[in-house]
Amino acid sequence: MVQKTYTQVAAADSDITLASSDAVLFKVHKCNLKVHSEIFADMFALGNAESTASDEPVRLSETAAVLELLLQYMYCQPQPDLTEVQFGDLEPIAEAAEKYGVHAAKPFLRTQMKLFLDTNSQHRPFDVLNFALRHDIKDLGNLAAVACMNLPLHEAKETLTADFFVKWVSLSQPL
Repeated sequence: MVQKTYTQVAAADSDITLASSDAVLFKVHKCNLKVHSEIFADMFALGNAESTASDEPVRLSETAAVLELLLQYMYCQPQPDLTEVQFGDLEPIAEAAEKYGVHAAKPFLRTQMKLFLDTNSQHRPFDVLNFALRHDIKDLGNLAAVACMNLPLHEAKETLTADFFVKWVSLSQPL
């Protein structure tokens, strides 16, 4: 597999390299990762010298497209425009922001997710509800639940995880 280096986030004075799941390298700064990500801060605080001091890239499970957008929230530059991002592309970025604890990205991503609750846009309220429940985001979950109220049950079954579907059915049935 041929590795490419992503040039928009490729600092000449980088001190760590991240490798995406699709073999794209991101040459970045530990200090930026440490300040903007809980997970990386913990990793560097533990002094994991083997994985951070060598030239060996830190392999991540996210694609280059996801890392490209997520890393923009960790550098002093204009934030990415998410207005044209479809839900299928937005959700993995939001998942990565939750996974790595990139708090600067979370409000922007959650605001974009709220747009998928509107019936005039690409309507994905059960997907938003699933995400909110997985990450215990109560305000987003409440908005998504309201948007899901009059939708067919089969949509909930197709979208929600089994645990969340059981909870949804039990809460939506009259007592």
